[in-house]
Amino acid sequence: TSSGTAPRSVPVADSGQMAQLMESLRSGGAYEDPSRPEGQAFAQLKGMGKGAYPQLIGYIDNEDPGLGKAAVNVLKALTGRASPSPNEANKAQIKADWQKWLQEGAK
Repeated sequence: TSSGTAPRSVPVADSGQMAQLMESLRSGGAYEDPSRPEGQAFAQLKGMGKGAYPQLIGYIDNEDPGLGKAAVNVLKALTGRASPSPNEANKAQIKADWQKWLQEGAK
């Protein structure tokens, strides 16, 4: 490819990095405070842009409900989109809703 036509590479966390970021986000707040682990993890995910969305969506139905809730909270903070908090009864539907939203162009 000639210069200027190659797509910009968006950094995406590998599974180990993503697991660490999600653990930092588990508490569910302080996303805008860079002095806190939650704020640092949120800033990393925000820097990944839309490339982080599929990974976050993958955590919604995690066997650990704290990680599922953290994933939805981060997605809501990044996108401004409303979504209920996942629980055992609704987590599959919430994940499907986010996947559909992403497939439709994340609008």
